[in-house]
Amino acid sequence: HDFNGWLTGSICSAVLPIYAGMLLKKFEFEKVKFNINVLLMSFIVLFIFNILLKQQIKILYNFYYNPALLLILTVIGFIFVRQISLCFVKYGIATKVLTYLGKNTIPIFCLHILVFKLVMFIQYAIMRADISCLNSYPIYENKGLWWFIYLLFGISIPLLLKYIYDRMNRIRLSRLVLCHRVNI
Repeated sequence: HDFNGWLTGSICSAVLPIYAGMLLKKFEFEKVKFNINVLLMSFIVLFIFNILLKQQIKILYNFYYNPALLLILTVIGFIFVRQISLCFVKYGIATKVLTYLGKNTIPIFCLHILVFKLVMFIQYAIMRADISCLNSYPIYENKGLWWFIYLLFGISIPLLLKYIYDRMNRIRLSRLVLCHRVNI
């Protein structure tokens, strides 16, 4: 933990996952087909180590419990991400989701900081934090599952607000057209 001046420790620690990725590529890992059992098992292993056993890996802070565990969880993480991507490709999820998000980038971009303040207020209420936590920028705390709540709220609430705005606009326009037809 002391070996992280100028992120030197982090850089050295990142060599192991990078090398693991190179080995997976060498063994033609990209030819692996989608398998729901592999996806679920890799998720369960990552969930158990991260949430239940609290065996987290934070390369940026050069924080991990065991180099062997770092390597094992890295490979399992690669497998999980690969299976997720194969699932997206198989069912066309990525294309639809990314197209929709791409078309709605501006509302997400413009409203996500405001929504983050809402999440901070929820954190303030739940965690009984100091009121000054609301001054944090861009987020207060992202430990545990808070990062997922920030992600979920930061994308879904701006999309919901855009949907409501578009719906109200359509209703207003349809009434305007209806009123115009009646007056003719």
